[in-house]
Amino acid sequence: MRREASLVIKAHDAMDQAWQLLMEANAESAQPGEVACAAGCAACCSYLVDAISSEAVLIAVCVERGDPKYKRAVMERLLDWEHEFLRWLQRHPVPSDGQKDHAHDLWRGAWQIRRLACPFLDMDDYTCSIYADRPATCRGHHACYVPAEILAERPVSQPPDGCFTSVEDIRSGVLTPIWMINAHVGEIFSKMLADTLDAASVEYSGHLLPLMVLNVGRAAYGWPKPNPRKNRAKPPRITVARKRPGGDSGPHP
Repeated sequence: MRREASLVIKAHDAMDQAWQLLMEANAESAQPGEVACAAGCAACCSYLVDAISSEAVLIAVCVERGDPKYKRAVMERLLDWEHEFLRWLQRHPVPSDGQKDHAHDLWRGAWQIRRLACPFLDMDDYTCSIYADRPATCRGHHACYVPAEILAERPVSQPPDGCFTSVEDIRSGVLTPIWMINAHVGEIFSKMLADTLDAASVEYSGHLLPLMVLNVGRAAYGWPKPNPRKNRAKPPRITVARKRPGGDSGPHP
């Protein structure tokens, strides 16, 4: 586990350096985009986030060996989230392999409209409690205010309330648009991590972040197993997103 965690940390460091280069190139471009993501906005923390087992190892180790009070609180949040998701999954099965891509995105959107918070989100100040160890999916995700020059050239849709997915969008079969400097950076970061682990001959698998961390914790530390008969608290709901300076809403993750 120590070796896996070390490899993930190195890959994450490389991602942070790549992000810095992307921001430098953006600043020098003719139409630079302004990244809206910042502490205090947590709209994207209601998304279904994919992570790989090696990233979950790093997070599970930090939870297990960290502050006991934090561990107890996060454990309850993880179990609450798992319980709610498994109940929801019975009514919203994952699309079959032949229906992936858009149908799969809409399936994720059907979860996102509920705005249930990630178990690792600090609900006191809407910051990520595992920010330094957040997975590649989170590191690559970003949203920008659409530059005025681009808006002048062509209409670009911006969600009216942060980056929250709307019920109307899902019903109409579309996804809430988020303007990005580079829409593929998340895929690039995920591949960077996969290449790092492949080069070291480390086997890994992928799953949703909370479930993956629970799986690792159960295997390594004997964390509690799911109990469908036990009544659990509903995960907290995210209700606000950071606004564009001046009062107008802009797309925020």
